[in-house]
Amino acid sequence: MMHRKKAAPLRLLRTMLCMLLLTMVLILATPLAHAQVVPEDYKTVSPFTGKTYQHNAVHAGNTIVQAIDVSQWNTIKDWNAVKNAGIEYVFVRVGNRYSGSGSLDYDTRYKTNIQGALDAGLQVGVYFYSQAISVEEGRAEAEYTLELIEGYDITLPVVMDFEYYCNTYGNNDGRLYHAGLSRQAKTEIVLAFCDVVSDAGYSPMVYANKSMLTSDLYADQISAVAKIWMAHYTTADSYSSPHFGWQYSDKGSVPGISGSVDCNFFYVPTSTSEPTTPDEPNMPSISEGDLEDLEQIVYLAGGYAPGTTYGEIYEDLDSSITPLGLYVGFCDLEANLRSESDIVRTYDLAVIFDEDGNIYEIDILVLRGDVNCDGKITLIDVMDMHQFISGTKQTDVVLAYAADVNGDEKISLIDVMDMHQHISGTKTISQE
Repeated sequence: MMHRKKAAPLRLLRTMLCMLLLTMVLILATPLAHAQVVPEDYKTVSPFTGKTYQHNAVHAGNTIVQAIDVSQWNTIKDWNAVKNAGIEYVFVRVGNRYSGSGSLDYDTRYKTNIQGALDAGLQVGVYFYSQAISVEEGRAEAEYTLELIEGYDITLPVVMDFEYYCNTYGNNDGRLYHAGLSRQAKTEIVLAFCDVVSDAGYSPMVYANKSMLTSDLYADQISAVAKIWMAHYTTADSYSSPHFGWQYSDKGSVPGISGSVDCNFFYVPTSTSEPTTPDEPNMPSISEGDLEDLEQIVYLAGGYAPGTTYGEIYEDLDSSITPLGLYVGFCDLEANLRSESDIVRTYDLAVIFDEDGNIYEIDILVLRGDVNCDGKITLIDVMDMHQFISGTKQTDVVLAYAADVNGDEKISLIDVMDMHQHISGTKTISQE
């Protein structure tokens, strides 16, 4: 596999790419047998609780996937019966940090649960019950989780279950609750977990209840790098911020499982058409001797010469990879193929594949200076930069890299000056 050899500052961009790839996998996977598109009235009757649930309008047009999450406290007798009942996704607890001692431990049934679900043909994700009170502990929990799932085909996200321990009296308790951490400090712990998961090639996700997301964490920071799985035991989802899943009940009754089980709705973007695979005749064939690095592949494929504003922040191609016989196509985020005459813009994708359509790598294009995503640098981009700096306009992680014209990892008037010089022809913005 080809990979970018950029340093740590690109972690948010890599995380966003992992989330994008997960979405593409979900869309391109075998059609879900029991899934349905969110109805026009946003209401669904759960076969596992018998109640009617109203989805949030933010999920309009998405496909609803029924899911459960399980731990050693659940007794699963027949995974095939679980699947036949309409469950498509399973999230398995693999471990936990104790709320008192703070030590790490594995779930005694995690191996059996993962393998049983996989053998039944279910898609599997995993979660770790956290009580981390520092960034270092957040990273340690992620690393421990990755050790536990090594060798298993985990296609769904790796989840940090971030919540306060509830004691026998129904009150919040435990080391996380009593640590007295600020909202930002708790958010940093969660981001640290997600960073490790993302770097390992998995899609990160954070589970928390609605109260935690709205009062104890900065969910907007988390949703910029990971999917959010929101728990709220009600029949109407009132959480309108981005979230991939809704845990609506802990008292579901699912065939094949003894006793109650947590039930969830997950929301997958509905594909209206099959993504287009770039046609081989329209893509230049690349021989080993033609190229020294991945940046040249991008320039050759798009017909652009080095030194133009069209480029990407790629580093050298991994020396262990031979680029012989590879092709490159540019697509937008909906996988619509761009022709060679189209302008390539920030947020487009560079898809590298072989003649059989096997994808080697997909990268989000970030063109320094192209902050309005039109594929060129003009005074409009400069105006957007001034708004970013003044705080009157918000930017996401991709646009933040596009606005960082001089590559110093911050947006300032120096970047604006460089853009003015580029427009006047006295300086060229480097895309390296």
